[in-house]
Amino acid sequence: MSILETQIVENNINEFGSSITVRSVTTTFGSDEYRIPTETTVDTTLNAFPQILTTEDDLVHEGEFKAGDIIFWFSPDDISYLATKYRIKYNSIWYEISDMVRHDVAGSLQVVEVRTKKI
Repeated sequence: MSILETQIVENNINEFGSSITVRSVTTTFGSDEYRIPTETTVDTTLNAFPQILTTEDDLVHEGEFKAGDIIFWFSPDDISYLATKYRIKYNSIWYEISDMVRHDVAGSLQVVEVRTKKI
């Protein structure tokens, strides 16, 4: 991705982005013989630009994603709130982060592409 393309994406995040909820998920296991898992979550509100995948997108043609899954574009300032298996709520629907792509230009992070699947 070129410098110009990343600047356009970052401008879209700022101007046309949506307020979304990112839910971090941590699983711990009990110390008894049953080791029952307990899930702890923390919600954070961030701004991101959603790109809803359609049947025309390469990621859908390749079969890893389905039409309706979403790529969220985030500012580099938000990367500490994002990780695979975390969840994102957008338009009252939950998605799970399956992949994250850093877009660096000249060694500097410009935008974060977060690929999600509808839960």
